[in-house]
Amino acid sequence: MTLNEITTLIAGRFGKELDLQYRQWLVPQINAWRSRLIRNTLQKNPQDRDRFMQTIQIPLTYQDYTCGLGCMGSMSEELPDVVRVGELPFEYFGGADLKSPYRYNDVGTDSWISRGMTAHMFHTYLLDNKRAIVPNERIGKLVGRGIFEKPDLAMQWQCQHAGVGCDWWNAEYPISGDIQTDLTTAIQQGLGEPKEVLPARPDQDE
Repeated sequence: MTLNEITTLIAGRFGKELDLQYRQWLVPQINAWRSRLIRNTLQKNPQDRDRFMQTIQIPLTYQDYTCGLGCMGSMSEELPDVVRVGELPFEYFGGADLKSPYRYNDVGTDSWISRGMTAHMFHTYLLDNKRAIVPNERIGKLVGRGIFEKPDLAMQWQCQHAGVGCDWWNAEYPISGDIQTDLTTAIQQGLGEPKEVLPARPDQDE
């Protein structure tokens, strides 16, 4: 389903399916419930993770970055937040062929790992303040595939940097049928957290 369809379904219970502003303000709730339910689902069924994946192109700029000693590397802009299910932030991060993965190093241990005997055999990447960094390499563009906290922002990123998927409102939203049903029920009933405050408008019914 698309966000257009999901918000119409939720808002329809309250007779607001034609209120676009109301439906757009439902999106943060939908994203938050989706992330929560995905974490619960993948703890039991990790093989289902592909159902929620999105792929984005990530341009990089060669520049200096702070590492304690002054370092150079290829750095991205701030990336959309990912749902951390396991140890790795991305299911895949590397070349555009989707067959050349880079190894993830934690910022705090990178200097130690990079001195290991096999370190020269792998390209590595770091994440620092939501920016991807490839140390000591001059790379123009990579690809990231993962589960994003806010799929609409991942779609907007792909639109901005790759020129595709720009109609995020009507694009397929990465969600399974059972999770879509659960979040629809939870939001309609107003149960539990997370929950956003919907906009109050003078012309809205009480």
